[in-house]
Amino acid sequence: DAENENIYYAYSDNEGVTWHKTDGTAYSLPITWASGEIIVPLAGGSTETIANGGSTSINNSSRPESVWLVGDSGGIDRYRHVWLDDSNVWHYDTLMPTTNSSGRVPSILCWPDGRRWMFFQNGAGGRGNTLRYYDIDVGTETIILNKNMLHYLPVVYYSVLRNEVFVLGPYERQDGVIAGDPADLGAQLNVPLLSIH
Repeated sequence: DAENENIYYAYSDNEGVTWHKTDGTAYSLPITWASGEIIVPLAGGSTETIANGGSTSINNSSRPESVWLVGDSGGIDRYRHVWLDDSNVWHYDTLMPTTNSSGRVPSILCWPDGRRWMFFQNGAGGRGNTLRYYDIDVGTETIILNKNMLHYLPVVYYSVLRNEVFVLGPYERQDGVIAGDPADLGAQLNVPLLSIH
């Protein structure tokens, strides 16, 4: 809503014909702010608010996991991890703080083998203008592209058929110079990179 409050949840198991809450209760359509199931209450306004959009993936237990950039009243943005466990209980974890005020949208990838990576592009906090992934289980950052992508964000997709990860990273034009070397990312991840420009 206008205050960027709360994170809501709904799921459909019949291609959008009907929608349900976590416990299986059916929604009456349309789903509204008043009727939606709040899984993470955020005050919004000047306290804690969604600083930018998020990303969702399905893990190897067929449960949703999501990452968000959330800001607080002190002006600090933090990457947050929202996930549903096997007992249908939601969890809300802080992955890492960032002083990046420009609000880079994170992207989550849940591997079939159970690994969970958050991709993010961050130019602050001593990280430089780099594209990185954060291993959610290990708690480490790894640089995968040491170039300035500025406002562009990567799209991360895992192909089950090919058992490969595709990272689509658009070029950034700045002062007539194209920044971002697709060979860097492909070599360091050892997976294909497709660049849109």
